[in-house]
Amino acid sequence: VGTFAEATLYLAEVSKPVPYVSKSAYLDEPLDARGIEAMLEGLSRYPQEAHGADFTVFSWGGAIRDVAPDATAFVHRDAAFVVQSIAEWREDGPEEAARLTREWVDGFYEDMSPWFNGFAYQNFIDRGQANWEQAYYGSNFARLVDVKRTWDPDDFFQFAQSIPTSL
Repeated sequence: VGTFAEATLYLAEVSKPVPYVSKSAYLDEPLDARGIEAMLEGLSRYPQEAHGADFTVFSWGGAIRDVAPDATAFVHRDAAFVVQSIAEWREDGPEEAARLTREWVDGFYEDMSPWFNGFAYQNFIDRGQANWEQAYYGSNFARLVDVKRTWDPDDFFQFAQSIPTSL
């Protein structure tokens, strides 16, 4: 049986990291027939040069909606679903695989945008997310900047899309 650490390593999926791109969006209601058709059409255009991809729909709602959107940092409490795509390519694959994979994901989300509500899940970071402050945090962003300024005034915990210490 061993220690907890040994059990963790035994159960871990250890493999060489694969380059990928990830995107997310929220749905306020289930996809209608046209939305499902657009989703299937978009998935059918997945580039053969890529390594793999998935499109996951997570059911939202339930107890998430029991808390007001402005009561915590998490604003996306009224959505019905969050969707995520992860698309991968092999570093040793065709030279155009990375570009084609990124273009496919971006195009797929653009085609699906009529059904998305304009927000994205901040735990599925998308380096290409336009207006990420609004997409991830909505009306809670300014308050989160105040929290960041109070608890991390030197901006120690930061990356390209982290909450800044000032607006």
